[in-house]
Amino acid sequence: MLAWLALAAPACLGQGWSTNWPAWEHQRELTDQVAQTYSGTLERCTVTGVAAPSAPTWYRSNRGDIVNLKTKVKALIPYFADTNRSDNGTDFEQYFLDNAGSWAVNIPKYSVTGLCAMVGVPINYFEYTPYRGLSGAGGSTEDATVGHPHGWTNSTTLAGGTYYPGGRTNWYTTDYGVDGLRAVLDALRWTTIARGSANETSITNAIGYTRNWTSWAAAKAGAEASYPGASSSGYYLIGNYAARMVSAKDWTAYILMRTWRMKVTGLATNYAHEVQFYCYSELEYTYSPPVYTNWGINLLQDTFTLLDAVGPVYDGSVTGAVVGSVTLPGTWCNEPAAPDSYAKYSSLGVSRTREADQALVKWDGANGFQYK
Repeated sequence: MLAWLALAAPACLGQGWSTNWPAWEHQRELTDQVAQTYSGTLERCTVTGVAAPSAPTWYRSNRGDIVNLKTKVKALIPYFADTNRSDNGTDFEQYFLDNAGSWAVNIPKYSVTGLCAMVGVPINYFEYTPYRGLSGAGGSTEDATVGHPHGWTNSTTLAGGTYYPGGRTNWYTTDYGVDGLRAVLDALRWTTIARGSANETSITNAIGYTRNWTSWAAAKAGAEASYPGASSSGYYLIGNYAARMVSAKDWTAYILMRTWRMKVTGLATNYAHEVQFYCYSELEYTYSPPVYTNWGINLLQDTFTLLDAVGPVYDGSVTGAVVGSVTLPGTWCNEPAAPDSYAKYSSLGVSRTREADQALVKWDGANGFQYK
């Protein structure tokens, strides 16, 4: 009989959350609720590469299934962006503006305790699963702020933190059941692609360059004469800069151009997704006061800019737009000062970008995650 019941339990519904939630209002639907939670966990394992959980079974209690799913969901949390710190649930441009000045800033991701506090479950939710009350309903009613029958307190619930929902002042054993899994999964919607050169494509440099011993004017003219020309080469302007070295005391002038796109690969193709590409832009030389210009494109100085968004698509490889301006600069950087014991530099433009910065992948749009 028990074996037949195990086979009868649904392994994956695949249609999104049903209406039989919260669990404490639908106490006889725990097997279905666990099956839905399994499906939502499986979606997120698919896009992160985390090993899938075992399919749920049902004998007499779903505690083993819930423990299994808690282990997997806890492992998933660090892969996902903290949507609570995004700008109106759309992107992270304001977050980067608030943290400008360092290219080492990353799209923020959840911590386990931070996410538990955000969604209103005990911070030790993943470490404890009682044997009773897994649907969130219990036998005690003396705490009216709970809103339904609840469980009891013990040393573990007392260590659940102080982010209580609805004015409550205690966690109970019934706060560690299946409803918490749904609350956490609902928040896991966007993944991130870390900074790194693996995310760039079509990087080709072309430099208008000259070194001249007589004058700054001659150095600029020589660089412009050797400039390959965007219209014929397909290169895109990044900046111009100059140097005067201690040993030579001559003028060296550059016009830097490159083709450049950002790219991410290895994305799951099971669900539609949107990819946002973020670029960090800065000036390379600081010996002489540099002048920053983005050449009319959407690049902000010393912060990450949302440069392009592609999707929704199902593609495993997604490439953003070409970066840069095709216009030859009508203005040059300042002539670098005469060197003393140090070389002197001058810059105008972007001069350097950390090309393949980082990307955000949003899985919660149409035809994306169903359990959200």
